[in-house]
This record gives sequence, structure tokens and C-alpha cells, in this order.
Amino acid sequence: MRICVLCPGFPTKKSAVGIFVVKLCEEMARQGHRVTIIAPQRLLLILSGKDCLAPTSFIHKTATGEQIKVLRPLLPSFGSIPVLSKLNERFRKNAIKRAVAKAGEQDVYYAHFWDNGYMLHEATKHLGKPLFVATGESVVKFRTSDKSFSQHVSGVICVSTKNQEESIAAGLTTKEKCIVLPNAIDSAVFHKMDKEQCRQELGIDKNKFVVAFVGQFIQRKGYARVAAAIDQLNDDNIAAVFLGSAKEGRMPQCRGIIKCGLVRQDEIAKYLNAADVFVLPTRAEGCCNAIVEAMACGLPIVSSDRPFNHDILDATNARLINPDSVDEIAAAIQEIKTNPKLQASLGECSLTKAQGMNLVSRAEKIINFIERKSEK
Repeated sequence: MRICVLCPGFPTKKSAVGIFVVKLCEEMARQGHRVTIIAPQRLLLILSGKDCLAPTSFIHKTATGEQIKVLRPLLPSFGSIPVLSKLNERFRKNAIKRAVAKAGEQDVYYAHFWDNGYMLHEATKHLGKPLFVATGESVVKFRTSDKSFSQHVSGVICVSTKNQEESIAAGLTTKEKCIVLPNAIDSAVFHKMDKEQCRQELGIDKNKFVVAFVGQFIQRKGYARVAAAIDQLNDDNIAAVFLGSAKEGRMPQCRGIIKCGLVRQDEIAKYLNAADVFVLPTRAEGCCNAIVEAMACGLPIVSSDRPFNHDILDATNARLINPDSVDEIAAAIQEIKTNPKLQASLGECSLTKAQGMNLVSRAEKIINFIERKSEK
């Protein structure tokens, strides 16, 4: 199958935007499909130093040698006031149309997020080809009165039941067109390892109870609430690992921090395997990759009792809490710390639940769904 994917970004030395979509595309290519990625690059981010300039067209090779054509048209930015925002959208629409033409004939078009889906609809509606949308937004906010868009969309891949329900409520699709497939991990990177060996390699005291947080250091993700919960417990035996970047200019601060900041993906997996519990009191998600990665490493989870988590977390592998309650976060950490049997049971259930949540399986399910819906 020839499949053209519109992605919100493409990973560079300075930015990881789009990395999970690109990994999915790599797996599709490994399974024998011809993949073209359209990933516009924003000039403002490049000029501000937050991203680096990439060629507008190049071939991306997977680790196993497959080739993916990547088109990265440049997008200028004219500001956020309404008149200038409309100008931004016009340039974006035209850039995607040109990229679609440059991509050549395709069998299927696939967009990540609803706004990109609409842009791809505008660029391909005259071609008579199936269009699929993957909804992974933390909140589905996109709206349109263009009924031809929902008619053009052949199928929707939802990362959670929550995203499916929000998409239907917004009038973007129907339940019959949807499939719920939670996010998946690269099992070659994220899997169960020997805890003692990981701690030895990372220089972590084998007697410490290690709390791990992975995510951006923003209020939505709850890094400060985790830090406050650790301080509230006032336990010298608790150590903390915060892996992420400071998007709001602040770093986590609490007792017991042994690692804080960005690390490579393989190092994230090692730190997760060295930890005793994963804590992420996030307020909004589509389906959180960091949680699935922690599950694949065999960790008990402390996270939000909100709909975006209910497809992957329950009482067998997690303690679900109010993400805004420092008291509940602290109590959940303390419960797991003081009950080794509970810790082991939750971790084993996380491993079991994560077994089918890998890129190979998810790519196969998406392709099967696309083929089935395209035949109608």
C-alpha cells in the first residue's frame, strides 16, 4: 500500500516533535508499505533556535534499511491575531497541497490530529482517495461546519475511548468509523530489565525507593505536585527521578532528587527499570506514551482517575488518584512503598497489559483497519 502521512513534525537534533508518528511510519515501512511523510517545518521555531532547518525533501532510512520519502515544506508565521492567523492557515494549506502533489499518487492518506486531517482533506478531496485521521490530542478542540470533511474521512484511529467520544461529540465522525487503539511502545527499547544491574549502572542506591516521573515540566503533567508529595512524605529513603524538559522555565524541586532533566530514550528505559513506581498526575491526555513505556518496564503506576487513562489503567496495575490532590499522590506512593506484595502485583499486571501494546502490533491493526474501511 502507498500511504501518505501528514505529521505535526519530524524529529531533529533540537526537537522530538513527531517522533512517535515517525516510529509508527517506520514500522509500516518494515511491514512492506511505501510510506511518504509530509511534516511542515515552522520558520519561527528555526529562527528562534528551538528547531533546526531540515532539507525540504529527503529520504529517511529505517534501522532495517527501508526508505521513507520525507517532505518538509517551510511555513512562515505572521502572528496570532485573527487576520494574521488566517494568513498562516492559508500558507499552511497551500504548502500541504504542494507537498501532496510532490508526493505523487497514493492509495491512502493518513493525518495525525484533526486539524491536520482537515488540511489533508482540503488537499486531497479531488483525488477520490480514502482519508484516515488519528486522534491523539489531549483535548479534541477542532471544529468545522464543512460536512464534506466528515464524509471524506473513511476511518478514525482513536488513542482512547475518551478521544473517540470527544470526536463524535464534536460532529467529526461516527462510532462506526472509529477504532480505539491506545498508543504503543518500541519494545526493543522499553522492556523489563534487571533492576539491580540498572541501578548499578546508573549509580542508584539499591536500598532506595525510587519514584520516577517522565514528561514535560508543565503544570498539566503535574511534576510540581509529584515533588510536593515527595516532600510531604518526608522520607529519607525515597529518591526521585524527573526526566523531561522545563517548558515553563522551572525545574522540579524536592528532597531526594537523584536525576533531573533530559536523557536519551534508551536511558529513560534504564531509569524506569531502576525505579519502584511511576507517578504522573496529568490533567489531560489522549493516551500517554510515558505511562505505556513505564508499564512495559513492569512498574506500578500512580496516575489520574480520568477517562483518558481508563483504557490502560485500572486497580490491577495502578492507583488512580485526583491529579490535583497532593495528599492522594503522597498516599498512593506511601501505600506502594510500604506494601512490597502490592508493588509486585501491580508491576506484573502492568507488564501483562503492555504485552500487546507494541509498535508492530499497532501498525498491523491500523493497516488492517485501513484496508477494511477502504474497501467500503
